[in-house]
Amino acid sequence: MASAATAQGVFCRLRRDIARIEGRLAEADRLAFVSEDLGVSEGLGGSESADAERSGGPIMPAGGLAARFSLGLPALDAVLGGGLARAALHEIGAAQSRDEPAASGFALALVARLCAQKDAATGQVMKKPPGRPPDRVPDILWISEAGSRREAGALYAPGLAALGLDPGRIVQVAARRPAEALWAFEAGLACAGLAAVICQMRGPAIRGPAMRGSSKAFDLAATRRLSLKARQSGVCGLLVRLAAPPQPSAAQTRWRAVAAPSRPFGGPAELFAGGIGRTAWRLQLEKNRGGRTGAFTVEWNAHEHCFNEPGAGAGRKDAPAHPRPVVALSCHRPAAA
Repeated sequence: MASAATAQGVFCRLRRDIARIEGRLAEADRLAFVSEDLGVSEGLGGSESADAERSGGPIMPAGGLAARFSLGLPALDAVLGGGLARAALHEIGAAQSRDEPAASGFALALVARLCAQKDAATGQVMKKPPGRPPDRVPDILWISEAGSRREAGALYAPGLAALGLDPGRIVQVAARRPAEALWAFEAGLACAGLAAVICQMRGPAIRGPAMRGSSKAFDLAATRRLSLKARQSGVCGLLVRLAAPPQPSAAQTRWRAVAAPSRPFGGPAELFAGGIGRTAWRLQLEKNRGGRTGAFTVEWNAHEHCFNEPGAGAGRKDAPAHPRPVVALSCHRPAAA
């Protein structure tokens, strides 16, 4: 009985390899799931790569970098098993249109944290002489399709710098259709010279041919291919879904991000009274293939490139910035008064 199952699994693996060679990726992904259920090793790499594939664990990235990068918050790192997997696909979602900036900002903060640790590990120093472009080679790929650009806008260089991310490190790809964005995402994840690839997609919340194409392009089979590309190259992939309900995905983790009230900016009262503090998010870790899920409220320290716990006052109730008594209504008030 066992030998028959093994023979069936080997035959299934051969069919899967032929499908990949002929470009029938959807059928190859379906056969990959069947071969896993039969306990057959992945390809010719032996049982070690198959175990890593089934467990969802990333391979060791190139360049001597650690397999996970710490987020700087012990409670969050503990849930993630020591940090966020570097060579993996992660998904960040925004349930409503008003949460789109929070989801994109959280993705960029993760990339800023990843790049800061990469620079520290490789000995690179972020110095930019005045009036001269940086000498570093761009190592971040930002991909967006037309629907997401219409709703969320484009990247803003001064805002990236304020977030702690050098705009000179980013190469932007403006795709017209979801299928083009998926192609660019796969190509970017296959490039081992990149540190991270971010793909911003508008979800299928609005009906129409473009939205249906978005949902179909980034289905379970597509995210499985993206996950495999990330593990093979050691590149971190971030899929940002805007205004999209949760969908089946092969991502290592799935997050929901919304904006949280920032704590008052510290400093002299006469200078910083009522000033805007650090960026803060309420995060919901909905899926974690390596551990537990949970809810967290974090703030981003752009100078130290790390996440912190919100200080006192961050959990306060929302209130008007300058509360004043409302003007009493009057029936005898003159026009335009």
